[in-house]
Amino acid sequence: MLDDIAAIGGKQAGRWTCAGILTGNLVHISCCLLGIGWVIAHSTAAYTVLKLAGGAYLIILGIQSLAARSAKPRITGVALIGLGVHLWLSDNTRPA
Repeated sequence: MLDDIAAIGGKQAGRWTCAGILTGNLVHISCCLLGIGWVIAHSTAAYTVLKLAGGAYLIILGIQSLAARSAKPRITGVALIGLGVHLWLSDNTRPA
């Protein structure tokens, strides 16, 4: 994924994506240290809230994408960090 984004968006987009992935890892490590991962894995309600928040975030990104009228899509650093965090969460917060 990082290679694809860097190839399309350039070095800066690759750096922002890398920052997003690292931010996701930092969130994961912090949650593990605080025991939040165990709570999410064992609480259906907490997992449902997390899924709904992620879904709302994706809807907001979709609306922003549809509202953008520029001819050339612009990849912002905040969007790439959000993408990295979202990809990490989608892989690492599913209960086993």
